[in-house]
Amino acid sequence: MIQYTRHRAIVVALALGLGALCRGSAPSASAQQSDIAPCHIQRGDRHVREEGSTAIGRTTFIACAQAIWTDSGAGTWGPYEVEVEADGRVSVSGEDMGTLEGPPGGAPSEGGGPGRG
Repeated sequence: MIQYTRHRAIVVALALGLGALCRGSAPSASAQQSDIAPCHIQRGDRHVREEGSTAIGRTTFIACAQAIWTDSGAGTWGPYEVEVEADGRVSVSGEDMGTLEGPPGGAPSEGGGPGRG
């Protein structure tokens, strides 16, 4: 029961952190330092996943989710399984956490600019 409560609390904390990123709010000066954990990205692409993963080092959850979004769409952050859909929807260990804003990897998005509809 204690392990379940701890897991649930961590998932809620991740959701709140992702929610803050999605809304674009800047962290306050009194905010705690973000947790970092090992980030691994599943090899392959969204349609064909290969065995194994690529370690990108210790990162914050948001940095890991963005790297996963840019690459294969699946990976892990610490002990958590992370999936990011093509539209930016993030789920952690099967629970929906919200949506990342902007295109993956910070690439320019289509439309909205001068001369574009």
